[in-house]
Amino acid sequence: MEFVEELRGQLSDEAPDRVTISSRVPAYGAPAMHAARRQTLSLYHIRRSRLVSVLAYNSPGELPPETFEEDAVTVRERIESLTVPYRGRTLGEAIMRGATIEWAIGRAENRLERAKEEDDYPAQWRDLERATAAIEDAESFVQARDGSDYADDLPTVTERVVNEFEHRQEEAPEELLQDTSVGEEPVPSFASSAIASAQRSMRLLGASPSSRRGLPEDGNYGQTVLTYALLLPTVSLYEAFADVPHVSYWEELEYERGATPEALRAEKTATIDAVAPHFEADDPLVAHLATVPLGVVRDADSRLQTLIDDPREFDDTEWAKRRGQVLLQYESARRYAEAIDEPIDIITEL
Repeated sequence: MEFVEELRGQLSDEAPDRVTISSRVPAYGAPAMHAARRQTLSLYHIRRSRLVSVLAYNSPGELPPETFEEDAVTVRERIESLTVPYRGRTLGEAIMRGATIEWAIGRAENRLERAKEEDDYPAQWRDLERATAAIEDAESFVQARDGSDYADDLPTVTERVVNEFEHRQEEAPEELLQDTSVGEEPVPSFASSAIASAQRSMRLLGASPSSRRGLPEDGNYGQTVLTYALLLPTVSLYEAFADVPHVSYWEELEYERGATPEALRAEKTATIDAVAPHFEADDPLVAHLATVPLGVVRDADSRLQTLIDDPREFDDTEWAKRRGQVLLQYESARRYAEAIDEPIDIITEL
């Protein structure tokens, strides 16, 4: 019981409205506030579920199997009865709100299925509690939604943005360099690194670029549009870096490495200048997309700070390579920011 009381205290102390933002911000990714809210909500779910699993372990009589079955049925009914409202002041806001609700519903479904498959009794209750928390989130998000109804537009918008992404990806230059002398094999371009860095930010924003296919069939129109809208600007990175090999091949290909402090400063300034106007837009989807290049900039800043903090860790060749990598990261963030208007235009075209 002492341990249970300790957990209750943790649950109270770390409730979402009492956690400081600075303690929850990752080293890279979305802006601090967004990342803090997402991570804090996740932590709150973990505290709730841990408390329930401890109670199930210590006092199984208070949480009998028949109660588990009843609660599982109730959660399933709550999931099936919920309709996602695609409402907002703008279409972009409706997409973001819908995606948030779909994400919470999907999490509830996943945790409920895991709870039913678990063999360990406390773990069953842990996952059921997480499913309950997730569907509570979804229901509260639904109740808070207002604005114009865009539900009839979302299937068309989804098809349009998905088709545009796939078309542009097919037309983009190959990601691999074909004319190399490294074992007579194609060498990945820097585009793969640039896109991977951008996708880290996307995942913190709630998108799923690695598992995007199948979303339209699941009816998750908000998540699908958000994911593809975030992915579309990455297509321009293929063309921008088609002739730049991946960092790991720079020595073999004698690629010119390095970047002056002035070049780094200028490229970062250009990136910020490209991103800034998007945060003044009325449509929150525009600002949401703009957080991706900011996440890439934060990642590049972190790499650069590592070089500054310990200048003797690397030799001159490695220093030059790492500075060159940071410069290309800043450039990839700028090019992404410059391409943000394209998915917005596709989504909102009449």
